Amino acid sequence: MIRILYVLNGPFRRGGTEAVVLNYYKYIDKSRFQIEFAVHALEKDCMDNTTHHQLLSSGAALYYITPRSISIIQNRKDFEYLFSNVQYDIIHSHMDSIGSLVLSLARKSGIPVRIAHSHSTNHQITIRSAKKLLHFLFLEYCRYTIRKNATNYIACSSSAAKWLFGAKALSNVLILPNAIEAELYAFSSQLRKQVRKELTLDEKLVIGHVGSFSKHKNHAFMLDIFQIVHSQLPQSTLLFVGDGPLMEQTKKLAVQKGLDKSVIFFGATARVPELMQAMDILLLPSTFEGLGMVSIEAQASGLKVISSTAVPMESSIISELNTFLPLTGSAQTWSNVILKEANNLSRRITTKQIAAAGYDIHETVHKLENFYTTVFSHLS
Repeated sequence: MIRILYVLNGPFRRGGTEAVVLNYYKYIDKSRFQIEFAVHALEKDCMDNTTHHQLLSSGAALYYITPRSISIIQNRKDFEYLFSNVQYDIIHSHMDSIGSLVLSLARKSGIPVRIAHSHSTNHQITIRSAKKLLHFLFLEYCRYTIRKNATNYIACSSSAAKWLFGAKALSNVLILPNAIEAELYAFSSQLRKQVRKELTLDEKLVIGHVGSFSKHKNHAFMLDIFQIVHSQLPQSTLLFVGDGPLMEQTKKLAVQKGLDKSVIFFGATARVPELMQAMDILLLPSTFEGLGMVSIEAQASGLKVISSTAVPMESSIISELNTFLPLTGSAQTWSNVILKEANNLSRRITTKQIAAAGYDIHETVHKLENFYTTVFSHLS
């Protein structure tokens, strides 16, 4: 059996990188691969985290690593202690550029296979201050350190691969799409009616967004867009699904704009497939995305998706469901597109197209299993 450590940055959240990793764990052949988790979080901060309890109850080993924001020294000591007491065949870092330290320590500890996995793309840093220059230089150092210490590369898209590993390394990167359980998202008119009734949405136009409340998701811009849509179409609702550091700030902004009665803050939930049934349009004006997994999920649900051009074009699986707009465009421009789409809404089952495009979780996990087996067998 091959023993593998997955390293993640922070407590598990329902979405993004964490959702991808949990899908890997759910479907991987546990008779051949022993997956363990190192999570940058204090144990006391995870007691109410459902995902942590699910992993523990499944028998998975879960190690809590002191976050660097608390103590860089203790963070290093935690990893050194773990590596000195547990012998891993493979370490798989899901931490993008900040995985440089753990890969360096893994190399020094003699872990033979060290995988760096890029789940993100360019953070679009504009160097206009000393602080931003330092941040840029730090990222460059992290990329250099990763290339020096990783033995293998994986990325969710070619743009994510280029961002972390460089264009020259592209031929050596395994592109592993952020696959989903497509069947969970298949459109159901009955479920749509049920969820819309639960949320008292009636026949309203529902613009949805699924993601963490963080700067790059661009929630303030979404409120600007929705304010214009709502002025033209009062029977409309903006549905936010997720949580994060900017959630309270976004709530206050909604109140300031007089939209608080028309914006739903649902919070983090495992009910994303159900909630997508209730939506009409998914809005994704991110300033960067690794692939835009939520876009794939939305298309599996038959939703129209309006994304920024910062979201990789690879996320467009069903072209007629996708519209890409530049972030340089005004909120008025974005709202015009939404209002136009609102007059042409229809839903159909699209799961077969999603699977055919390579986004089926079963096929993706099979590729990952073959990759692990191949890179490990080369050591023998």
